[in-house]
Amino acid sequence: MVDGRRWRCDAVSVVRALLIAALAAWAPCGALAWILRDGLGPDAVESHGWEALVRCFWTFHWGPVLALLGLMTVVLSRRVGRSTPEARLSPPPGATERR
Repeated sequence: MVDGRRWRCDAVSVVRALLIAALAAWAPCGALAWILRDGLGPDAVESHGWEALVRCFWTFHWGPVLALLGLMTVVLSRRVGRSTPEARLSPPPGATERR
């Protein structure tokens, strides 16, 4: 018989791994967003400073997607750390046992 808690932990670990893979795949798209932020061809315009950063952030919605993936990965990583059976059974580091 499969333990439901263990299966849930395994599923959460798979989702976490997929989020990390998506984050690793999406982050390099920032270079493409930086190149394409001002457009290509004769209609291209130049941007500098904050304007360039904002344009890069919104090219392909790269920035919001990257922030969302990062936030979801951090939240899920913290949840995985607390939800494993070993983490619930073992006392936190530095804790003393009561008798």
